[in-house]
Amino acid sequence: WCWDAMGHKTDDVYIMSRRLGALRVIPIQGANKYGKPIATMPKKKNDRKVYLTTVGTDNAKALIYSRLKLTYDSSQQVNNGYIHFPADDSVCGDEYFKQLCSASKKLETIQGRQVYRWVKSYTFDEALDCWVYANAALRISIDRFFADLGTELENNNQKEKSTKELAAALGG
Repeated sequence: WCWDAMGHKTDDVYIMSRRLGALRVIPIQGANKYGKPIATMPKKKNDRKVYLTTVGTDNAKALIYSRLKLTYDSSQQVNNGYIHFPADDSVCGDEYFKQLCSASKKLETIQGRQVYRWVKSYTFDEALDCWVYANAALRISIDRFFADLGTELENNNQKEKSTKELAAALGG
């Protein structure tokens, strides 16, 4: 899993990341730059001896919001990309959805250039941040640790990668 390394506990995140290793937890930092990939995990550790992974928050938010716009088609057996939420308000109530939909894309002029920026439109945005970071964790799992969700669902008895194979994938 991933955790935010740029908050008020940065040193603690780095210490725990070194202690647990990249196979257990990966420190991440958001980068709100248009066109940045959702997750860019480095092949080498940084000067703090961790794999600090950059998350392209703009692209992640665009992906999440595009999936939230999808409508469920009951005639289809599979609705690719459609997001399902629990019908229980105590799990996903009004506050949760206000936080999830707490950003909007606005066109701004910066140094004479027009660029799109995600602007926070609600006081709290923790639900959206969790979705962004979960999406990054999923991308890292697929790209670096060879997670194949389709195969996992079809065959629960799949041989797991050895620690040696995962370490080789990380270049270590």
